[in-house]
Amino acid sequence: MECTVSSCDGTILHQQAELSMAVIAAVTTSTVARKQDLASQLTARVVAQEAESGMATAALGMFEQGYYSRLGFGTGPYERFVKLNPALINIDVDFRPPLRLTQKHAADLYQALMQRWRGHGGTQLASVKHVEAEMGWTEEPLGLGYRDEDGKLTHFVWGRCKGEYGPFHIHALA
Repeated sequence: MECTVSSCDGTILHQQAELSMAVIAAVTTSTVARKQDLASQLTARVVAQEAESGMATAALGMFEQGYYSRLGFGTGPYERFVKLNPALINIDVDFRPPLRLTQKHAADLYQALMQRWRGHGGTQLASVKHVEAEMGWTEEPLGLGYRDEDGKLTHFVWGRCKGEYGPFHIHALA
């Protein structure tokens, strides 16, 4: 196989409206296919098929900058890096230890992500499989979360931890 394009369903919040979204999650191509422009052609074909099937919007995953422009996509927001020392957080609540999360909690993390607050431009993917994959790719994983009285995971952080004391690099939170 010289070229493959993987897409999945999702949604994006536009102001107050939830819109269907086709996500081009991955494009894999050989050097030969790249020189023949097969990746761009196949990606454009998949986006067109998704539009014909009723998807209102489309989004590309992480690709080189020129790829977005060739297909008529703009770039989304850049990653934001924030440094925070948790010891400096001073709030008046009773302490309770967090639950340690692992890959076996992927379905719980997915449900918490689906229930989280989202502002304009917030997205959701329609399958827990993407959460499972992201968790599996995380090197030195660390997940911490809290459940409510009914046992439902209400909020969490997931990422990697360099050494026992960090720094932590958060990949997902809800």
